Amino acid sequence: MLAGDFEQFGAQRLRLFETQLPQRMTRLQARGARLRESGWDINTMAVLAADADLVSACCRQLDATALADALSALHDFISPLLALPRLPDTDEIERIGELLDALTAQALPRNATNAVVSGPGIVVTGPTHELGFPLLVTPPAGYWKRFGEPLPKRAAPIAPAPEAIVPLAAAPAAETESAIASVESIEPPVTAALRVHHLGSADDLAAAIDERLRARGYEVTHFGDTTSLLAAIEAAAPALILVDASFTSAIDDIGAHLKPLRKDSDHPIWLVALSARADVAARLHAVRVGCDNLIETPTSADEVVARIVELTEAEHGDPYRVMIIEDDRSQTMFAESILRKAGMLTFAVADALLALDELERFNPDLILMDLYMPGCDGIDLTALIRQRRAFMATPIVFLSGEYNADKRFEALHAGGDDFLSKPIRPRHLISAVTNRVRRTRQLRHRDAPAAISGSAVGVRLAARDDLLQRVSECLAMDDARSRAGGLLVFALENPQRQQARIGEAAFAALIREAGAFLITHAGARDLVAADGDGRILVFNPDCEANLLEAYALNLRERIARETFTAAAGEHIVFDVGVCPFVAGASQVERMRDTALAAIETARGAGARGVFMVRDVAAAENEDLIERIRTALEDGGFQLVFQPIVSLRGEEDEQFQALLRLHGEYNRVHTAAEVVPAAERAGLIDAVDRWVLHNCVDLIAARTRNGRMPRLFISLSLDSVRNPDNARWLADLLESAKVPGDAISLELRASEMLKDEEAVAHWSTAMSAIGASITVAGIEAGELGERLMGNPAIGYIKVAPRYLRFDDEAVRDELRALVELAHEHGKRVIAPRVEDARGAAALWTAGVDFIQGNFVQQAGLDLAFEFHASAL
Repeated sequence: MLAGDFEQFGAQRLRLFETQLPQRMTRLQARGARLRESGWDINTMAVLAADADLVSACCRQLDATALADALSALHDFISPLLALPRLPDTDEIERIGELLDALTAQALPRNATNAVVSGPGIVVTGPTHELGFPLLVTPPAGYWKRFGEPLPKRAAPIAPAPEAIVPLAAAPAAETESAIASVESIEPPVTAALRVHHLGSADDLAAAIDERLRARGYEVTHFGDTTSLLAAIEAAAPALILVDASFTSAIDDIGAHLKPLRKDSDHPIWLVALSARADVAARLHAVRVGCDNLIETPTSADEVVARIVELTEAEHGDPYRVMIIEDDRSQTMFAESILRKAGMLTFAVADALLALDELERFNPDLILMDLYMPGCDGIDLTALIRQRRAFMATPIVFLSGEYNADKRFEALHAGGDDFLSKPIRPRHLISAVTNRVRRTRQLRHRDAPAAISGSAVGVRLAARDDLLQRVSECLAMDDARSRAGGLLVFALENPQRQQARIGEAAFAALIREAGAFLITHAGARDLVAADGDGRILVFNPDCEANLLEAYALNLRERIARETFTAAAGEHIVFDVGVCPFVAGASQVERMRDTALAAIETARGAGARGVFMVRDVAAAENEDLIERIRTALEDGGFQLVFQPIVSLRGEEDEQFQALLRLHGEYNRVHTAAEVVPAAERAGLIDAVDRWVLHNCVDLIAARTRNGRMPRLFISLSLDSVRNPDNARWLADLLESAKVPGDAISLELRASEMLKDEEAVAHWSTAMSAIGASITVAGIEAGELGERLMGNPAIGYIKVAPRYLRFDDEAVRDELRALVELAHEHGKRVIAPRVEDARGAAALWTAGVDFIQGNFVQQAGLDLAFEFHASAL
């Protein structure tokens, strides 16, 4: 319950809170006791302070002044510690203990002390169904007798016992009803051999794939032409269709035939394709036609079979296991009924504290968690679960009626993965659970073969395709040319001689062992993968370009001093090619190839060591410039839009406009490629005008439909320097009847320093028409302070390094930067937000808006429900 609820619902809600006050005080004091007895952490302190503030505000409305003052004193003492943040010292711990003890001496309101709160009732509705599932279910006969029955057995062995954590005291068994509700065991279904249709030529790779699949128990039928395959699909749909690279053009027809079959099928129909191209454009096309996995060739039969097994065994293995932690039994019954009808095993726990004891026994694939429970709420329980190594990656989904954005962020920050809002439709619940468990099982299966033995137990290499895909996603972003990080290629000296000396199997183990060594010495966010022929790839997303060479040299020297079991204790030496993002590669293959070429060129000259790639874009410039000219004359440019969403509950429609240019073979050039090429060719002014004109037209059309968005539009310094552009833009806005505050023109902080006089004139002109300026890439320091004084600047976008929420110094610097911006009346935007933990950290730092794939990927239209966003 929130303090604002009382104003909305009045005396009735206030009386309800009064009856719940004893329980709330018990929970608050129990949380304080756990901190004093089991150790101090910032997250639990923040929750304790927030609870004290909330209950204090409500107590004042109940005229419980003494209790409200005591709670306020507790909140006021803890809050300064959270602002730093830091843990309390000995004296401060003693003072917090005194403040907690003082709460017990305060009298509760009379109605609170005399209240009797009944347990939750069972709500039963009529026979309303959706897709065959009841929306609310009547308790079956003898339901309550099932509490305390044995847990369903899991077919697969569970993970090793995790590290111990400090136990929490539970209520005596004699005073509480058994809190565990289990359901009858469901035996895994007996399934026939999965049928695979393989469309391909009769070459060695295809034969090896078929042989390995049959050895694993798959029923494989090989087809040499598309027509016979489609006829077989129509007659009886298989479990999986595999398409060789020589039939890549057929996946469109196959996908079209599968679409209606998938809709009517009660089991998945997978489509896997091999392809000579696996760049972002090719993968996007494959996804759109219904392909579940695209595997780049050349590849091995083992790799293809491993990918197929990842898909099928995650779906057709043991039933999905879902633990439901919920104290409201009517809600538990509802979720159990739906999930069991979908063939899943469920295990319900009504007491949050006892759930910790049951985790290893049940070993769930996913946990459905209620947010508010007596004894230990969902946020605290999630934090405790995440301390257990075996469950660090287990999806935790909150199923709650809580709509407060702050509370949701708090839950996500504690380690939750998502929120599902009550009431939830059965099909949505099934879909949410199925998709998350499927992905988790696929990742678990993918990681299993890559475990490294020996000194690097538990260290796992990434899949090569996953690493390259991650780099491709970075290259597809508009700031690719200016972002930190890059791709490192470690190439073993004389790999053929080494392989001949120790044998093929030992050589493969050596590369895995060396890769595991790199993982333990690389950055926390680096990805490491084997690349074949004695090569290892390292993707680093954090090092600035001028530091990347030293970073690579440090890793090279470390690995040269190490001895490896697979190399019979000898030292091994790698040369390293480094291609940073700022070098301007447009594709991940170009990054890898140019890094390798740098190594080979150096070796040819007799050099050894680390070799940087400085510029890979020169050869592509002429073709790209010609495409820009053609796009300006005949079309070819495209705008996509990414929402910029408030973390403070505002509902204004705001989007970043992003430029795209279509190239050959379905390739899409981003602004990071187009803008530098257009600047070199003297075309950037025309490109900027095209973007502005189309954005203003779109705003005008949207306004006529009753909704006016604000668009953030990137602008080059060359356009700012052109004095005619300010007048042209003013006339454009006036003729379209679009107000100036409907746009914000974005400039990079580093660019603004190159011509401060031109920027000052532009700022004055923009203020005159009501348009604001957004400064991108801003950091704390002298430059940031100077820019804050420009009254035309309405928004700032923080530099990407502030997204490193695991660095306390960076968090403190961001918090100071946000405070400075707010003092000058600027709103703060964080771009490139990719996950919930990052969003939660930005929220706690005071950032106003976020933009990135966590919110929504860029799309062709202005489609985002700002009023319904649950950020």
